[in-house]
Amino acid sequence: RPPRREREKIWHREEILDAATEIFARHGYEGTSMQQIADLAEISVGKLYTHFDGKEAIYREVLMRFVGGIEEACSEVTLPEMTPLQKIRARGRAAVEYLQRYHKFICFYFEMNPERSYQVERSAHDAHSEIFAGLLREAIDRGEMSGDIDPVVHAIMMEGAAHRLLEFYGDKEREDPVPLDELIDRVFIRPYEIKKEESEEEKENG
Repeated sequence: RPPRREREKIWHREEILDAATEIFARHGYEGTSMQQIADLAEISVGKLYTHFDGKEAIYREVLMRFVGGIEEACSEVTLPEMTPLQKIRARGRAAVEYLQRYHKFICFYFEMNPERSYQVERSAHDAHSEIFAGLLREAIDRGEMSGDIDPVVHAIMMEGAAHRLLEFYGDKEREDPVPLDELIDRVFIRPYEIKKEESEEEKENG
């Protein structure tokens, strides 16, 4: 457990980020001031600067808390006893559910300030794709998936398809009841999955 002073620091940062999230949503980046954030957080502007270098740093942290939360959501559902393929599917479901939950909020921020938001989004997605690529390699090594794919390219395509589908559907009523993670699974996982029976049969024939 961190020392009391460290716990208080973390708590104050979260209070500031909560206040900043609300102010940015009301006024946009340009219309938001450090004074407004400090007032809502009920601290002085001077105290605000002891936690963050400026408005830009706060804005990036607000975005990272939501965009970076994808990995936290995925980690919570990934268990050590799972096979690589099971981890891929569990992470895929968790990522889609998280993005669906916060999609409107994240899009709102990105639409208001695309240049400031792009690098944050790109960084989070690159990290997520890298983890998927590692799991795909493990799945291939364990004989769960075919080696006909390039894990890095495949992970990037999975990530891109998921986000494009979320953008496409947005607030639309879906005629197709199939969940988005299921659609991704059908296209990117199942065609390359090696069933246990198939694997054993190949060994016998080999």
